[in-house]
Amino acid sequence: MVRGFDQLELIAAFEGDDEIARLLWRFPVQKEYMNHYGTLSGGAQASSHDSCTGCTLLAIAKPGYWSALGSSRTLNMSHFAPAHEGDVLQMETKVCAQPDSIMTALT
Repeated sequence: MVRGFDQLELIAAFEGDDEIARLLWRFPVQKEYMNHYGTLSGGAQASSHDSCTGCTLLAIAKPGYWSALGSSRTLNMSHFAPAHEGDVLQMETKVCAQPDSIMTALT
């Protein structure tokens, strides 16, 4: 469970080498994440993606190496269709590169 998104569920983790992590998440859209149009708020969706990418980094973290996670510098998203209350979103996160100070992740 990710704080603030109590229904966000990790459903699968895929093995890779020590520098690659890939996780699959399930996120049921709830009423508290709706905007005034009755669809999932873009901010709530971006926050859930941001939380998932940070958790994905935990899969490769070691003492002194990304163990404190970090903060997002850039988060780009494209929305193709609205999500409604009761819909279930599935997100896959993957750490693509993580040198000493900047991580690249895909969601």
